[in-house]
Amino acid sequence: MTPKPIRLVVDLEAIRKLCHWVEVACHADSGSEAPRTTVCSRASMGSRRLAHPALPLLFLVSCLGHLTEAQPPGAVTSFKISGRIQSRYAVTHVTSQMKNPSSAAAELKFKMQLPKTAFISSFIMFVDTPTPHNPPPPRQERRPLFEIKHQRGPEGHVIFYLTYEDCCRRGKEGYLYSVYIRPGHVIPAVEVDVEVIDQEALTNVAVLKVPGNNIDDVRREDPGPGRVRLRYAYEIPPGRDTLNGIFSFKYDVARRPDGGELQQKGKYFVHYFSPDGLPKMAAHTVFVLDISSSMLGEKIVQLKKAMEAILRDMKPEDSFELLTFSTAVDTIGFYQGTEDQIEMAVEKIRGLRTTGSTNLNAAYIHAINKLNQLDRKNTARQMVFLTDGQATVGITRSQSIRANVRNENVRRHPIYGLSFGVGADLKLLQEVSADNRGFARHIDESTDSEKQLIGFYQEIATPLMADVEVVYPEHEVDLESVVKQGTTHYYSGGEVVIAGVLAEGATHVEALVKGAGIAGPITFRVDRLHVAPATLLEEDNFIARLWAYLAVQVMSGD
Repeated sequence: MTPKPIRLVVDLEAIRKLCHWVEVACHADSGSEAPRTTVCSRASMGSRRLAHPALPLLFLVSCLGHLTEAQPPGAVTSFKISGRIQSRYAVTHVTSQMKNPSSAAAELKFKMQLPKTAFISSFIMFVDTPTPHNPPPPRQERRPLFEIKHQRGPEGHVIFYLTYEDCCRRGKEGYLYSVYIRPGHVIPAVEVDVEVIDQEALTNVAVLKVPGNNIDDVRREDPGPGRVRLRYAYEIPPGRDTLNGIFSFKYDVARRPDGGELQQKGKYFVHYFSPDGLPKMAAHTVFVLDISSSMLGEKIVQLKKAMEAILRDMKPEDSFELLTFSTAVDTIGFYQGTEDQIEMAVEKIRGLRTTGSTNLNAAYIHAINKLNQLDRKNTARQMVFLTDGQATVGITRSQSIRANVRNENVRRHPIYGLSFGVGADLKLLQEVSADNRGFARHIDESTDSEKQLIGFYQEIATPLMADVEVVYPEHEVDLESVVKQGTTHYYSGGEVVIAGVLAEGATHVEALVKGAGIAGPITFRVDRLHVAPATLLEEDNFIARLWAYLAVQVMSGD
């Protein structure tokens, strides 16, 4: 009997809840009338988490005939990557074709590591397709996130179509785009084709890494000042077991000393703010350091080394305060960024000893009060909070701590969180930082923790504007739709990204950007406005997709 095709659809809301790993399995038995298809997800289904940054992703497909004890590996016949970065919003397509050269069943694995802030917008598998080189189905047939079709044939073929999306974040070197090429199989070759399109002129385009390290083999085309296309093909040397490579490049866009660039497509808009030429402001940072007993050993050693390097990089106009906490909170001292003051602070750091439990709530509240007490104008105030554990004393319920911090921090000083080790309450740190216009990161102990801590602080070491506020007229913008990527301060090398939806009946957006600079209050008017008509299908509107992406990131606390 000819088996019936199987069609599996997972809706958008369900996939937005997936995190960490997703495993898809399709089993085919010759004795059954139809293949069995299973989808299993190892996921955190937090009630607020409509999405989670996609971590390394594993799709496991077991298919093609009888299941036997000896399962020969499948062969990859084609591996292609194409990307399109339109106004800093990247959509990446991965196509992998595999076959089972044996008559016995084989386990075919499609493995793809994604950027930690990316999410999957589409995954389609074709199993035993009569013509395995067919392109993906038309757009109107590709709306489901997962679609599996199975027809039994004399040879087994699988085609994987994966699409993921991400917003390129600006750093010190500009925007970085990376594709991880680690398929876990022997592949004959890899092809990469990426196009960058922007309204502004592209600058500082440079390829950083390619599989095989043959950077000179990358073909570059420059059709215009705001466009570049990079293509690269690499054949795997014979006898090589697998490929473990990265295709990455960086670029930037021309910047001006103004209120930024606003793009509008239909009723959706995105506003990029990263003015050029602003002088550095003085910064005051309250460092809140966990010295509870769980920090004993390598953690406290690495913390001391990193803090010493961070403090020695302070500028004379900067100031900082050191707090430690375990069962109670203690103030080590208030210091200026001068050489002699830094030496005094370093000696205090070197003398830290671990002790006691973890009182997160008291530490947060004490640090906020210290920021509020600072009597200094034109200074960017901020908190850096580092812990390796969960609250074990005082107020211990995460949501109570979060609410207390939100209520206490009425001035919305940015709070940056750093988690150390597997026991830290990273979710709480992320939520607190998101509530208070900052961000949280996890320090990976398996790599150079000291380097990670220093790199983190360098992102917030050079504020150019404090208390950045973007004002949109109520009759032009649905204010409840506005979402923001970025912090309350604007830092050198950074960017504030805001997206939203126009108000009913509005046709355009006018905006003002306000904040404080080195000399006092500063206001920018947004004069660069690029308007385009709405697309026929909303899913083809990249600004609408970018707005949805940012909204998901905000709701998930990332």
